[in-house]
Amino acid sequence: IARTLRLMNFTGRLRAHGNLLADQYTMARRVGFDDVEIYQALAERQPEDQWLARANWQSHSYLSRLRAGV
Repeated sequence: IARTLRLMNFTGRLRAHGNLLADQYTMARRVGFDDVEIYQALAERQPEDQWLARANWQSHSYLSRLRAGV
């Protein structure tokens, strides 16, 4: 949905809500979501530092790791 809206030139804020994992945050940002809203129970299992470590989706992309030889 986010990707389609961005391709249609939507420039507003998009928020994903639900059972997202910190590992999925990178992809959510990559396809066009600006932020995510998660449940308190998930926030307790995956603290903010785990999410912030994945905030820069460009440095966590498959292609950037492939080009770097990682």
